[in-house]
Amino acid sequence: MNLHKLVTKHINKINRETDIIIHKFKESIITDFGENINIYDVIETKAQIQPINSEKLQHINNFNSSNTYRRLFLNGKQNSLSLNTNGDLIEFDNKLWLIVESPQSWDYSGWNEIVVCLQN
Repeated sequence: MNLHKLVTKHINKINRETDIIIHKFKESIITDFGENINIYDVIETKAQIQPINSEKLQHINNFNSSNTYRRLFLNGKQNSLSLNTNGDLIEFDNKLWLIVESPQSWDYSGWNEIVVCLQN
C-alpha cells in the first residue's frame, strides 16, 4: 500500500510538492584533453522540500556550517540514489544540490527522505 499517495493531498495543503530533476551519476569519462566529465541519467519527479533543523544537521557526515542544507521527501522509489564520490545531484529552483545523506527510506510506502547540500 502506497501510504504517501493517500496522504499527499493533505500534506500539499501545508507544504506543496515541487518538481525536481534527479541527476543520477552514470559514469565518468576523460576527454582527449584530460578533462574529467561526469555523465548523468535524468529523472523528473516530485518532492516536498523542507528546511533542516540544527539538531539534525549535527548528525550529517562532514557537516559544514557555512553550507545550505535541505530535507527532501521524494515521491516514489529512489532507493538507488548514490552518496558516492561523484554523487547524485538534485535540481530545483534552478540550483544544484548534492545528496549527502539518505537517512530514511520507506520504499514500500512510496517515498523516502534525503538530505541535500547546495552546490556553488
